[in-house]
Amino acid sequence: MYAQICAFLQHPERFPFFDNPFLGITLCDHTGTVICVNKTHSLITGTSDWVGKNFHDLVRSGYVSESATLYIIETNKEVFLQQRLANNKNYLVHGYPIFDENNVLRYALSYLLDISKMHSMQEELENLRRKMVRLQSIEENKIVFQSRKMQEIVDSAQMIANSDATVLITGESGVGKEAIASLIHTYSPRKDNPFVKINCNAIPLTLLESELFGYEPGTFTGGSKQGRPGLLERADSGTLFFDEIGDMPPELQIKLLRVLQEREIRRLGGFRDIKIDVRVIAATNADLPALIRNKKFRQDLYYRLNVIPIALPPLRERREDIPTLISHFAGIFNEKYLKTKEFRPSAMEVLQRMPFEGNIRQLRNLVERLFLLSPRDAIEAGDVTRITSDAAAGKTAPEQPPGSLKTTLKSQERELLQSLYRQYASSYKIAALLGVNQSTIWRKLKKYGILSA
Repeated sequence: MYAQICAFLQHPERFPFFDNPFLGITLCDHTGTVICVNKTHSLITGTSDWVGKNFHDLVRSGYVSESATLYIIETNKEVFLQQRLANNKNYLVHGYPIFDENNVLRYALSYLLDISKMHSMQEELENLRRKMVRLQSIEENKIVFQSRKMQEIVDSAQMIANSDATVLITGESGVGKEAIASLIHTYSPRKDNPFVKINCNAIPLTLLESELFGYEPGTFTGGSKQGRPGLLERADSGTLFFDEIGDMPPELQIKLLRVLQEREIRRLGGFRDIKIDVRVIAATNADLPALIRNKKFRQDLYYRLNVIPIALPPLRERREDIPTLISHFAGIFNEKYLKTKEFRPSAMEVLQRMPFEGNIRQLRNLVERLFLLSPRDAIEAGDVTRITSDAAAGKTAPEQPPGSLKTTLKSQERELLQSLYRQYASSYKIAALLGVNQSTIWRKLKKYGILSA
């Protein structure tokens, strides 16, 4: 390549590639001084006086935001980056180092492409994708996804909806178990009848039995004089959803088992059995087999509930759903707060790497926090890192030793930078992604030993 460049400089008319009508071409020497540019470069940038200028001066004056040439001089490596000029246009630059026969850097050759039109196309595609997300959200009963794992689960839920078989939905907190239960009910023949929810962990034991089975007049002091039907009666001909079934007290488990077997109940204080027609869906984030081994959950009830098992994966195992969910929540909060905010691709990339131990619930809360705390309509990667770091720093943990929070934050920062460097291998690209100075990223990469890792 070095010999070709030397030949080109002597006889440029013999090298028609330099007159490429689509790419702006720049050739610099090893100091960063521009030797020549082609006509397309001048047309794209709107200026023809680059020759003789040095990129150190161009960057220092603010005429150029990022320089592929300076990166090549600094690292002797090929580079692919975005560049903004003083005309406020963004460009895509691909730069190559040119070495002589002694492997000494002599030139830097770069190709420039105007991506302002590409951004317009991206915005059109993003708007179309948002519309598709809304349509899919409606079609799938508010379950927003694009991963194959969730598609298989939704397909299974729709397939079993026509039956009356009991369903047990398992998964971590916040993965959307209630949404799947609601989907099954919506696609079932019972869709026009009640969908009744009860959280076994939210109601005190003293009230849970009366809530489930109801009571006859005079059973309780202060109770209704007419008595009251329980949730099982109110769900008649419909669906009853038991959330956190693993927290149901053992003394009620045997009664629920009888309901599933006999399809009848008896109110508290009553003497007659009442026939009911209820489909039961249960959900839990607990390890029911472990509870069975510890005598905290009945094995026979488990088998009655686990006729059709559905296991929902955590968000970290279906990260391709994160951008889709973010777009969905963004639409909700734009309408709620009368905003027009959007997430830039750089912010999406940072969010996709977060662990989200609280799953969809945590993601929704974070999107709302970013909506309320980010100062601009375009939410960048820097907003995500700043706001999440502020939230982590604001947590108090008196049980931890002094300095442990700071250590945790450093560990999270190191993990993020390590992940980004593994993908991009460029401090320039990481800095552009996170919206900070390249020198800051370079120091942190050196500090955490990532560059030598």
